[in-house]
Amino acid sequence: MRKSLRLAAVCGLALLGAAERALALSTETELLLDLLEKKGVISAADANGYRQAIAAASPPPATGDDQHMHTVRSIEQRVEKLEQTTSTAAVLGERISVSGIVEVEAFSATTKDPAGGSGTTSDIRLATAELDFDARVNDLVGGHLALLYEEDVDNGGDLNIDEGFVTLAAASVPWYGRIGKMYVPFGNYESHFISDPLPLALGETGDTALLGGYAAGPFDLSLGVFNGSIDKSGKSDKINAVVAAATVSLPGLPEGSGVSGGVSYLSNLAASDGLQGEAVVAGEVADLVDGLSAYLHLDFLETFAVEAEYLTALADFAATDFTFTDAANRRPRAWNLEAAMLVLPQLEATLRYGGSEETGTLLAENQYGVVLRYDLFDNTALALEYLDEKFRDDSRNRQTTMQVAVEF
Repeated sequence: MRKSLRLAAVCGLALLGAAERALALSTETELLLDLLEKKGVISAADANGYRQAIAAASPPPATGDDQHMHTVRSIEQRVEKLEQTTSTAAVLGERISVSGIVEVEAFSATTKDPAGGSGTTSDIRLATAELDFDARVNDLVGGHLALLYEEDVDNGGDLNIDEGFVTLAAASVPWYGRIGKMYVPFGNYESHFISDPLPLALGETGDTALLGGYAAGPFDLSLGVFNGSIDKSGKSDKINAVVAAATVSLPGLPEGSGVSGGVSYLSNLAASDGLQGEAVVAGEVADLVDGLSAYLHLDFLETFAVEAEYLTALADFAATDFTFTDAANRRPRAWNLEAAMLVLPQLEATLRYGGSEETGTLLAENQYGVVLRYDLFDNTALALEYLDEKFRDDSRNRQTTMQVAVEF
């Protein structure tokens, strides 16, 4: 803080010396030097040095009525304001942290339709621009706000509040609470790829929810409720979804290694972001269907990693609930398996196999891919991905994507 005030003092003295041409060393400048010296912002030697520098740089005294003096009180107020501003900035820096990510992608895709026809498309787009604010209001209360922009192929893009919630937690107790707009803890969706894994497309759910949890040692248990965007036909709009999750991490492993896994449950799978837009009757399904997700994450000495996840509906939807449901597609499920290896200190290679069943053409029946990710600089990565997707109706999509991602 003293360094900042000293720099501000030097700049202020230089401006005063240039503006007050009528005095070699003005009364205001002298008073300001004395005040800064008394407050300990500058030393006596510094003050004398500033006096000599200003006197040497100033022109001979001028005459006339254009001299402008400030009172001692105005100088003192300006110094106090400078101190208060610096103090406020320091407090904000301690309480609020800002982070974000920018992802720009260029892609080229070749598609084949069920009749055998083919086509190509390519584009460059701002895939993601996200800004996150995390605030620690006091020892018990925290807040999180996330602003997200995603460029849509068809509609351009919009800036949205992706998340906004309040957290109640204390370091001395394992219990925590959260209320607001969030992604509920259903599914894990960890991936090394540019493209989202298929379980995410089926199960990721963002909504305004009330969540409580217990986190101690290797365990994290949570339970929450929210009013999902899809209701049972004929039922009124009310809280209709329960979410529960349990995760565990194995302790005592070598540094750079880890094993974690978990299961989660959602009582209204139709309310997921991927499914609610597919409802034939907006906002309704014949019956609410619950879903289950399980995942496993392995790390070995920071050189090898495995991601595995499976997500499924636990009962059949009605054949008329969604655009893809029929007699043969009523219980959607999806999975993802990835193996990543650090082949060079800055280069990671990952293989993927994913798939789905009873999702019609909403999701690929089989998905294969490879991605190379290279750390260009700190928090800056270049990735090149190839993905081959085959669908139930014999259509196919092969896409190559290059991404530049910057985190801050």
